[in-house]
Amino acid sequence: IWVIDPIDGTAEFVRHDRVEFCSVVCLLRDRHPVAAFVLAPELGKDRRPITITTDAVGQAILVNRAPAEPRTDHPTSASMARSSGVPPRPFEEPMLQAGYRLKTRTTSQTLDMVRTAVDLRQLTDGELYPFDLFHRTRQKVWDGLAGLCIGEAAGLLAVDAKGHNRIPVDIETLSQPEPTFDATTMGTPEEVRWVLGIT
Repeated sequence: IWVIDPIDGTAEFVRHDRVEFCSVVCLLRDRHPVAAFVLAPELGKDRRPITITTDAVGQAILVNRAPAEPRTDHPTSASMARSSGVPPRPFEEPMLQAGYRLKTRTTSQTLDMVRTAVDLRQLTDGELYPFDLFHRTRQKVWDGLAGLCIGEAAGLLAVDAKGHNRIPVDIETLSQPEPTFDATTMGTPEEVRWVLGIT
């Protein structure tokens, strides 16, 4: 199954001063995301394009055709976006008390998942710090599959709302008229277990 999202981060795309949007293609084979392509046309320095390609089977992640920069630091940050007007969720306060910097503004979910798996700071204007954790509720499948593929290639754990492995994607989700994950939490196994314990 080929899953294509022409514009992920539409609200960013329509604003001339924003760059966190992308086009996404992911190949799902036997309910496993096995390959992904992400084009962020204005994310790089001086609004240059950045491409991310992934072979989850071979655990290869390329950024602009070069091996992805490994994560070398731990900024203790998390992508926990929520729609504007939605009040803070109960687990946000414990995360803040634990020292997490929380990104709650909604942009491209795929790019937030990419930033959980690889460090893009050398290619961007420096503000796009990596995340230790990614969490979304009611995530559309086309907003998540490529990120799951990249996360798996990076050795990250992705789980659903009950803590079960998100991969393989369950038939019930794929059978929905508008396929939607109940929730997706992705990060290192230690970080994922910790956040599940407070949500």
